[in-house]
Amino acid sequence: LVKLSPHFRARLDDEFGKSIFENAAAAESDTEFSTLFRGLCIKTNNNSNSFIGFNFNDASLSGARFTNKLVLYYTVSDTVKREYTYFLNSKTINTILHDKQSSKLSMALKDTLISSMESYIEGLGGSSTKVLFDDLSLLKTKIINQVILEFSVADLSTSLGYSPPTQILALREKDGKMVFIEDFNRIIGSGLTAVKNILGGNPEIQSDGTSVYKINITNHIKSYLSGDISDPSIILSTSNSSENPKKAIIYGPHHATKPMKLRIIYTEK
Repeated sequence: LVKLSPHFRARLDDEFGKSIFENAAAAESDTEFSTLFRGLCIKTNNNSNSFIGFNFNDASLSGARFTNKLVLYYTVSDTVKREYTYFLNSKTINTILHDKQSSKLSMALKDTLISSMESYIEGLGGSSTKVLFDDLSLLKTKIINQVILEFSVADLSTSLGYSPPTQILALREKDGKMVFIEDFNRIIGSGLTAVKNILGGNPEIQSDGTSVYKINITNHIKSYLSGDISDPSIILSTSNSSENPKKAIIYGPHHATKPMKLRIIYTEK
C-alpha cells in the first residue's frame, strides 16, 4: 500500500498512447519526444466556480514513485504487462477566459452612471477599477498631510459569496504600463505587515458587517500637485492579480448611502 497526497489521475485515449509507443525516435530522444508530445491542456467542463491548483514545481513530486508523470501501460505477447514512465516538468501556462456577456459588469462597462455607483475588481486578468479625480487644484494652496481613498464592498458582492480580496493595490498608468503609485514604491519590500499598517488596502469589517478599504495615496497626490506626474487617476487591482482569483464589487462615488470618498487632512499655508 502506497499513500499519495491528493492528486489528479486521468486515463488518456489509447490511440494517443499508440502514437507515442510507435514512434521509435521519440523513445530514444527527449528532443524528439518533446516535438511529438507538446503537453496537455487541463480544463473544467462545468460551472462550479472553483479552482484547482497543480504543483509541478516541487521536484519531490516528479520521481518514479510520485505523481507528476505520464505512464504508458502496454502488454507484450498478450501475457506480460509492462509500463513506461515519462516524467513531467514544471513548464505550465494558465489560461483564464472571462465571460462578461449578460452580466452586470457588461452593463457597467457600457454605462458610466452604473459604474459610478458600483464598480468591479477581479484578479486573473479580470476587471480593474479606474478612479478619476475631477479637480484637485484647490489643494495646491494647502500643505497636504494625508490623503486616504475609502470605499466599501457592495452588499451584492457579499450575497454572491465573494470573500473580499485580502489586499487591494493602487496603480497608475505610465508609458502604457501599470506601475505602483509613489506611496507603494516607497514601502515595497518592507513586508506585508508594513504595507497594511502604512498603506492600508486590506478590508476592515465595520459594525454593520460591511467591508471597507482605506488606501493611503498621500504621496501620489503630492506628486501630482508638484507636477511630477500629469495624471492623478489611479487603478484599483487585487494584489498578485496574475494568480489571485479574488473579486469584489465596490460602491462608487455616486452611490446613495456608501459612496467612495477621498479623505484629505491638510494645513493652511
